[in-house]
Amino acid sequence: MAVPMNFVTFNQDHSCLAVGTHSGYRIYNCDPFGKVYENKEGDVSIIEMLFSTSLVALIFSPRRLVITNTKVRLDVSSVCNKKKHPLPASYSRGEEAGGACRLTWRAEPA
Repeated sequence: MAVPMNFVTFNQDHSCLAVGTHSGYRIYNCDPFGKVYENKEGDVSIIEMLFSTSLVALIFSPRRLVITNTKVRLDVSSVCNKKKHPLPASYSRGEEAGGACRLTWRAEPA
């Protein structure tokens, strides 16, 4: 069954294609064409890549921004509505204007 696309975009050098869907996102190489990465979690409204790096900005519905590193499968930073999204243990919260929060990943102590 085909999954409807929410957003499709190329990275800055047009070497990759990113697709956001109701059930996650996919990243494809353009030459040769093939799937590079897939995540089947979340309703992705907008996706943007930083050139050909593994850094990806995702806007999930409803209104949650996540910067993730697909190479190490790690969320680097997240901005969300603090009332609707619980805080994972590996994040710290900083208050932002308008009732939003900025979540920043912190390394666990060794």
